[in-house]
Amino acid sequence: MEKIIFTDDTDSRLSECQESSINIRDISAGRSEKKTYLSVTPDGKTAIVHNKSGTFALTENGGTRLFSTHYSYAGSFPPLTSIEGLERIDTSKTTSMASMFDGQDRLTSLDLSMWDTGSVTNMNGMFSDCKSLKKIDIYRFKTSNVRDFRCMFFNCKALKRISLGGFDMRSATDLTSMFYGCRSLTEANISDWRFERPVSLDLLFYGCKSLQSTDSFKWLETTCAESMNAMFLGCSSLKEADLPGFDTSGAKDMREMFAECENIERVSMPCASTAKTPKIQGIFRACPNLKKVELPRHPMAARSLKKEAKRVIGCNTIGQRDEKSVDTSKSI
Repeated sequence: MEKIIFTDDTDSRLSECQESSINIRDISAGRSEKKTYLSVTPDGKTAIVHNKSGTFALTENGGTRLFSTHYSYAGSFPPLTSIEGLERIDTSKTTSMASMFDGQDRLTSLDLSMWDTGSVTNMNGMFSDCKSLKKIDIYRFKTSNVRDFRCMFFNCKALKRISLGGFDMRSATDLTSMFYGCRSLTEANISDWRFERPVSLDLLFYGCKSLQSTDSFKWLETTCAESMNAMFLGCSSLKEADLPGFDTSGAKDMREMFAECENIERVSMPCASTAKTPKIQGIFRACPNLKKVELPRHPMAARSLKKEAKRVIGCNTIGQRDEKSVDTSKSI
C-alpha cells in the first residue's frame, strides 16, 4: 500500500476495487461506523476508505498514531507517498494527535489547513521522522489548548522553512526537541509566540545545521522559559545569535545552549539574567570562532553568564581575543 484515499461511495475509482477485510472501524478514524468500507485497487497500492457521506469523525484519542508506521489502531501502516481527502476527516472532538504521522518518511507534503484542532491538547511527535516532508500547511491550527509539543517535527530532515506564527502558546508547557534534527531548516517563524505557563525549550533547535539566522524569532518572549538546555546545540551554520527578546530571568538550566555552534562569532542577549543562578556549564562549549558576547549593562545581571563568556573567549587560542570582547555596555 502506497496511498490512502478518503472519499464517498460515488467515487468512480471504486468500480475497479475490491472490498478489503481490514478492520474498518480502526482504519477509518477510530470509531465504529457500519456504513464505512475499505476497498483496495487490484495492484494493492491504493486503499480507498469510503462511506455514503464521505466524512470520517475522529474520536477523542482517534488521532493518536493514526497513520504511524510504527503502530496504529489498524496495527501499522507502511510508508505512504500520499494521503488524499484529509479534509474529509472531522477532528473537532480530537484531543490527541500524538505521533499521528510518525515515521511516514515518504510523504513530501501535507495540507491540514481545514482541520479543527481547537480541542487538541497533545501534539507530541505528530510529524516525527517524516524525513521527506518539505511542505506542510498547519498555519491555521488552533493550539490554545495544546500543552505538549515535544518532538513535533523531530528529524524532519527535508523541511526548510516553517511558519507557525499563528500558534497560540498560552497553554504550552513543553517544547523539548520540537525541531530536533531538522538539519535543512533555515527559517522558523515563531516570533509571535507568547507563553503564559512555565515552559521547557530544551533541545528546541538541536542539530538544525542549516539555521543561519535567528531573525525570524529574535523577539521571542521567553520570560516563562524554565529551561533552555542545548537549545541551539549543533547549529553549525549560525554565525550570529541576535536575541533581544530573550528574557532568561526564569531559566534554571542553560547548559550547552550554544554548544557546538562552531561558526558562531557573536551572541547578543541584552535581556539575559542569571539572577536564579541557573546551570550554565558548557553554554559556549566548542564555539572556536566566538568573538563577542553582548549582555546587560547592570553589573549584577547575568553575572555568572558574563564570567563564563569571559572564560571561554579569554581561553580561546584561535584569533586575538581578550576579555574586552565580552561587551556589557550594550542593552536594548
